[in-house]
Amino acid sequence: MASMTKVHRRALDKALPELCQDLDVDEVIIHLIADGILSDENQENIDAIPTRTAKARELLRILKTKGDAAWQALLNGLKDNQSFLVDILKQHETSAQNEISEGENEVANIIQAGTIINPDTLVTDQDLNKVAEGLGPEWKKVAKVLELKPQQIYQCEADNPLSVHDKIFDMLNKWKRKLRKDATRHKLVNALAKISDVDPIAYEFMLDSE
Repeated sequence: MASMTKVHRRALDKALPELCQDLDVDEVIIHLIADGILSDENQENIDAIPTRTAKARELLRILKTKGDAAWQALLNGLKDNQSFLVDILKQHETSAQNEISEGENEVANIIQAGTIINPDTLVTDQDLNKVAEGLGPEWKKVAKVLELKPQQIYQCEADNPLSVHDKIFDMLNKWKRKLRKDATRHKLVNALAKISDVDPIAYEFMLDSE
């Protein structure tokens, strides 16, 4: 299943305070299961969480991995009894779209102007860790753009079954080891910027915005 688009992931992040406060998790889960978005295992994991806020956070984390069908199913599940949250989510969707468009234009201009901080410097483990923190389910697209082989991508998953962050960090390290002295910030930023699903937050720390 394709991951949720960047716009909807960011909209959910922006709506997190309202959803943690007002979302009836148990009710919306029923709709999400009926729509085939959540599994029984997902429900059991959420039910085991003791607090309302933590349940909402876990639900949103899961939904981000389920594709844009999950976004629409969430809206549909809220229409009957929590329609005010639909309005809030749509407002955040519009805001997220505007922010991402502006950010991507700004990043494109920054890269074109050659204002990557220390562009010819080799990426460090700290750089890769920060990038890994900013990436999500789209990391496999990054791996392909970085020209890793399918077996290498599979190995990242097999070696790090419990942590998405560790999968991504492992993938980036494989790229770094492959390029050796050519694994520069310039090459990494330009590769990441080619993928529309990658939020610029994953690499903006390497850009000089002044």
